[in-house]
Amino acid sequence: AFPRLVGTPTNARQWAEWLCYAMVAVGLDIAWGYGGMLALGQGLFFGLGAYAMAMHLSLEQVPKGSLPSFMSLYSDNTELPLLWKPFQSFWVTVIAAVLVPAFVAMLLGLLVFKRRIRGPYFALLTQATAVIFALVLIGNLKLTAGFNGLTGFSTIFGRNKYAPETNSWLYDLAAVALLVVLGAAMLVVRSRFGKLLQATRDSEDRVRFLGYDPAVVKTIGFVIPAAMA
Repeated sequence: AFPRLVGTPTNARQWAEWLCYAMVAVGLDIAWGYGGMLALGQGLFFGLGAYAMAMHLSLEQVPKGSLPSFMSLYSDNTELPLLWKPFQSFWVTVIAAVLVPAFVAMLLGLLVFKRRIRGPYFALLTQATAVIFALVLIGNLKLTAGFNGLTGFSTIFGRNKYAPETNSWLYDLAAVALLVVLGAAMLVVRSRFGKLLQATRDSEDRVRFLGYDPAVVKTIGFVIPAAMA
């Protein structure tokens, strides 16, 4: 209720952004606070989800079968690229925004943790991965709009972006999502797996001696925050 009591619709939109960042922070707390993994590359997973949603919103701005404006400007495409076609569907987009970051985190986690890379080396690798992701996006002007990014949305899920009630609706959406993420995080850290994740943080060798694979535990503890981001 706070943004409605003290702010304008613009402030409500800003609060919605802050709540989105709070979801990333909750996930980072699981990875770092409970798993001992300083994941400096959460921007990678946040960006993958954001780009998935931005691709859907870009297609929402143009008639069905038409190309986003930047493709007409920067490329010679006559039809929608294969990568973009699934994002015509809202539900496919929502699922992709969660599962694609989780899948990337799983691959990265298994690659790193199976080699027993940890501490500052892991932190630097995650940060480097985020930088590489940004360079790939910027370097593919015809597919991702490059440095300009995907912008120019006048509608959001069929709602007028500039209508005051849209900002309040986005805030409500972000608030509910944050509560869901918090609830999921509490279930994770209080579960048997949560105890195992904390044990792995404290002593990987003891966990390994007890018959668990710390690489798998840490990978799962890395995938969950990626999905939240």
